[in-house]
Amino acid sequence: MSRTTLGARAWRRLRRGLGRGASTVRPSEQWGRRGDRAVVLLADPTLPDALHRWLAEFATDHLTVLSVDQASHVDSVVTSMVRLPAQDVIVVMLGDASLASLAEDHGSLFARLALHLRAGGTYVVDRGTGGRQALTEFRHPRPDVARYVKSLAVSEELAVVTKRGRHALTLREQEVTDVLPGREPALSVSVLDVRPAGRLELTMADSSYGPSRAGVWPAGLDYPEMTLRHYEGDTVSIGGMRLRTEDTILPESFRWPHAKTLRHPHYDSVTPRFVRLDRRKPEEVLDGDFYYVDCLFSGHFGHLTTEVLCRLWGWERARKEIPELKLLFHTNRARGADGGLERRLFTAYGISGSRLVSTDRPVLLRSVTGASPMWHNKSPFYVHPDIRETWARLTSGLLGDAAPSPHERIFVSRGPSLSRRRGCRNQQELEGFFADRGFHVFFPEELPLAEQARLFAQARVVAGFGGSAMFNLMHCRRLEAAVVVSHHAYVARNEHLFTSVLGGQLHYFWQTSDVPPPDVGRNKASSGSSFAFDFQAYGDDLARVLAQL
Repeated sequence: MSRTTLGARAWRRLRRGLGRGASTVRPSEQWGRRGDRAVVLLADPTLPDALHRWLAEFATDHLTVLSVDQASHVDSVVTSMVRLPAQDVIVVMLGDASLASLAEDHGSLFARLALHLRAGGTYVVDRGTGGRQALTEFRHPRPDVARYVKSLAVSEELAVVTKRGRHALTLREQEVTDVLPGREPALSVSVLDVRPAGRLELTMADSSYGPSRAGVWPAGLDYPEMTLRHYEGDTVSIGGMRLRTEDTILPESFRWPHAKTLRHPHYDSVTPRFVRLDRRKPEEVLDGDFYYVDCLFSGHFGHLTTEVLCRLWGWERARKEIPELKLLFHTNRARGADGGLERRLFTAYGISGSRLVSTDRPVLLRSVTGASPMWHNKSPFYVHPDIRETWARLTSGLLGDAAPSPHERIFVSRGPSLSRRRGCRNQQELEGFFADRGFHVFFPEELPLAEQARLFAQARVVAGFGGSAMFNLMHCRRLEAAVVVSHHAYVARNEHLFTSVLGGQLHYFWQTSDVPPPDVGRNKASSGSSFAFDFQAYGDDLARVLAQL
């Protein structure tokens, strides 16, 4: 790379001005190929000479000028940059007053803007326009600045920082058509179907006993617009519900895409909008068109039935638009997840086995379709009423012509393989309590999926321990009431969502976990803690509830 990237005169000044402790990395090696660079000039309109010099330097590049004055705010700058591709170069030429409108100092501004640079990108402060203190701020940086500084080169007139780390923006569903075209110009997106937003007015009767930490369930649930999106261009699917481009995490990666802050357990968040990317690269290219239904935890019944099945609503519509469409999901053989459960569920839904594609490695895709989730088990909680169509189709596929179950009252217990997590220490006593009142007690995990569906389809009253086994409520065709026993540190609201859309009564018995939860939030130890049902405190209430059902 020619060192004239900076301009011969500026390059000579930079070489002469390299101070003690500054990096010897040559800026010319990192500014990218002339004409291919994405460049942002953060310009003060009161400094036209500086702007003209930098405009000439980057005249043949993909150049964006953001004007900043004393009335500007850093959030508006960030909003503009979110709509741009990740940048190769950011140049800051600001007077003292314009800088003060954005940040406390140059280090603070860099900490806000560095994530908009590609890995190894260049951040330049024009010291001649008011950035004299930038040398100190970058040579002895605070932790929030230092974590993004790979190297520093300084001259009398310039401070040049090379960015450390690879980061990507987390994209919300409502931003796809607004942000993605500018941010990822090589990736085209079209909306194949839209189901409008609405409100589900609840007919369920909700009663709660014990030390609940989950809050009062509302009288209605607002659900957002559902969209079916088709991306054409290079995307990477890593597995574990991770779909991205080089610089953007697509909304199909999030089980709760409408949460206040987008979180993913496989990505480390560095700000509310950006995550640190893993180093895994695609190992093969999958040619063809794919419908994306990957699961956060491959082979996990609970995550599959709530966070994946809720995206199947767009399959038929997408297949009409893309006749050769196939359905893609990842497996994790290292953890014993070979895709068998996924295949059983998807074929029961009516998708031919020849259209199912699974992989256990990162892949590059050229055409992928994703759908909004109709299930959202995090604030803002919602369930879309059309999810009943998905459940009905799945139930029919599993049942076939099986005879109806004779049991109208069932108790969903947990066998030894599941009792290690949230195990009930007096489980047998509780099972006997329900059995004495006409409940059929069983362990769903020990039965084929078809038999599980048969038991739930005919049940009027479903009782059991809170958790994945109760997610078979989706098969209920005549539900009148659900009775859930769990502890107060496990605050998932799946059973509330099921009864919200199915109707009927919900009676929730919260017990005290053996491992106390934190004062704020939750942790793994308390959430998975054991507990015991307190018959002395709640036995009479439970008996009264069951007698009325």
